[in-house]
Amino acid sequence: MAGGACVHHDTIAERLEGLRSQQALFQTTGGVHAAALLAADGTMLLAEDIGRHTAVDKVAGMWIHHHASAPPSVLLLSGRCGWDLMAKVVRLGLPQVACVGAMSNQAAKLARDHGVLVMGFALGDNPQFVGPWTDVVAKA
Repeated sequence: MAGGACVHHDTIAERLEGLRSQQALFQTTGGVHAAALLAADGTMLLAEDIGRHTAVDKVAGMWIHHHASAPPSVLLLSGRCGWDLMAKVVRLGLPQVACVGAMSNQAAKLARDHGVLVMGFALGDNPQFVGPWTDVVAKA
């Protein structure tokens, strides 16, 4: 799965903010994580699971299975982004990831090494950006 065009950070924050309302399992249990893939054309798929990693695996499989109309650009995470999830982002070939929580130092290093733009604390007043920021500004 190769990643699509970059998505502006304001659009990412809006979609991430609306994620909770689409999490049926979280609304029932309060105890699951969500991962979503977003394409530049607005197409989005969401998966939930008790495990962060499994939620990412599920949404990647759903994207491939449903042959979405455009390649995904952004992985949206309902929690934090650790090195292991960033490794999945790199393997999927995605150019961007946004998370509600923090990113680990190792995730940030891996993102920089592979040209992935990460938006941590994406719903706060002061999101943290790591990676090729100028590419997003130029394409937005």
